[in-house]
Amino acid sequence: MLGEELFKLGEAIHGSNKEKVILNILKERLSGNYPTYREYPVKTKEWIIDEFRFTVNGKEVKASLLPYTYGYLKGVVEKDIAFNVMPEHPFLVPSIHEENLKKKYSATVFYDNGKLRRISVKGEKPAVFSSIPLKPGDVVEIESKSRLVDTISYNLEFTVQEGEKYIVIGAHVDHWLSGYHDNIFAVELLSTIEFPKLKHGLKIVFFSSEEGPRCCNGSVQQPKDGVFTMISLDALYPDRVVFSATPDLWDLSRFFT
Repeated sequence: MLGEELFKLGEAIHGSNKEKVILNILKERLSGNYPTYREYPVKTKEWIIDEFRFTVNGKEVKASLLPYTYGYLKGVVEKDIAFNVMPEHPFLVPSIHEENLKKKYSATVFYDNGKLRRISVKGEKPAVFSSIPLKPGDVVEIESKSRLVDTISYNLEFTVQEGEKYIVIGAHVDHWLSGYHDNIFAVELLSTIEFPKLKHGLKIVFFSSEEGPRCCNGSVQQPKDGVFTMISLDALYPDRVVFSATPDLWDLSRFFT
């Protein structure tokens, strides 16, 4: 299965060679069914982790560095380093880290039942997810060196059905950590679905850099000429639908049962 193959490739950071490997696999697999395709170069940045090590009381612990933080420090939990459990929504993680920095903590360590996450936060001081919970007084050492470098990636667009106006269905190919839920599953679904005949033309697009800085987002750089509507498949669940929209579109949620 395509999803299993992509999963085994591991993390695909925006703008990286791994991201381009996935795009090339999709090009090889789908060009036979959809011979009309285009590559759209996009300007982006690659987040490179040169060094990362996390220790608790002298023992190395599995952890993940949060984008786009870096720095070295050694400190004590609740004195120098803040410890927080995972909040009820991932979007709250950045604000928690910001508040910790305002309180003069040098870093933030998060814990979520042993799960490792990468959630973009503001502030250059390091933030990590630890695979173990921490206690007040634990001595933590963080060695992290990362950087953003300018690079070029591309979006891959296939024409499924010609038309004057197009329905465009897209999925981003970059992903943090294992990335099966976000977004390998959507990439596999878009690659294998059999589309019905539509009143409009149809294109499918595999985007670079959904996880990248907002100014470099590949989906923002995709040409919009001739587009009737755009559907983005992102963080799909096999057994439920999550409707996300701006408040003026909330009424549409009644169509998703």
